[in-house]
Amino acid sequence: MTALPLKKKELLALLLEKEGIKLLPTIPRKPDRNPAQLSFAQQRLWFLNQLDPQSSFYNLPTVLRLEGPLNIAVLQRALTELVRRHESLRTTFAMVNGEPVQVIGWGRAEFRLLEKGAFASEAEAQERLNREAQRPFDLEKGPLL
Repeated sequence: MTALPLKKKELLALLLEKEGIKLLPTIPRKPDRNPAQLSFAQQRLWFLNQLDPQSSFYNLPTVLRLEGPLNIAVLQRALTELVRRHESLRTTFAMVNGEPVQVIGWGRAEFRLLEKGAFASEAEAQERLNREAQRPFDLEKGPLL
């Protein structure tokens, strides 16, 4: 609803409320591009990474098995749009004046496509997926997705 003029937003909210639908408040965008403080969860992630930069204990791996035709260009555009809309998916960490801060970049979605036929067996494919899931992220360079 951000593209609507304020009066139209208010009217739409009233009409929806009349139908029993209440809009949740939107999270306002950060007005400047200055680095922001880390959230508590980000502080924990940063701290764990400082203890052991080569560890992947904070990774949350996800594997999708897609069957049938795949338009890779469309998948890339969809993931890039997702990253564009969500600052948390473009955030890396930096040290400023001795404190870790968020740096929100203009990243693009990156993903690896592993074709089933590239592996001799399901076990070999699973081993490759396990290795990928254990690869640590670089919290300063990203991407973190």
